[in-house]
Amino acid sequence: MLAAILFSGLSPAWSAPQQQLTLRVAINAPACNINQGQAINVDFGNDIFITQVNGENYKQPISFSLSCNAYTPVTMRLRFDGTTAQFDAGVLATTMSDLGIKLLQGSGGGTPLSPGSWLNFDRTAGIPSLQAVLVQRAGSTLAAGEFTGTATLVVEHI
Repeated sequence: MLAAILFSGLSPAWSAPQQQLTLRVAINAPACNINQGQAINVDFGNDIFITQVNGENYKQPISFSLSCNAYTPVTMRLRFDGTTAQFDAGVLATTMSDLGIKLLQGSGGGTPLSPGSWLNFDRTAGIPSLQAVLVQRAGSTLAAGEFTGTATLVVEHI
């Protein structure tokens, strides 16, 4: 009997009224749209001289749009995912084994942006200026012909 009295004295919840509470919450990720859902194409043109591919010539802007809803955080990051060239892990592979595409951040000479590397940015300042430039395997001679290279642009908030 003594034990029962002590136990009931330790549990005031037995005498308090209880009510079950159910919470339902929907958590939505902030939405952004890259290039209005369209592919981002970088055209190097038809007049590429194979003897002039040197990592400086034939630089092209990577133009795309990024629109986000008002609830998206302003601090974001981006990266390019794709197969890297066999001769340089810092450039994207193309359908020509001795030709790659180097990604650059910034204007002018730009800073190299290796595939898989994150680049942080503040979306209120605009999207980063990005460029692509052709590079070749050192000591190789490029063959004439068409080529393609593919990467996926990943953008996420931090």
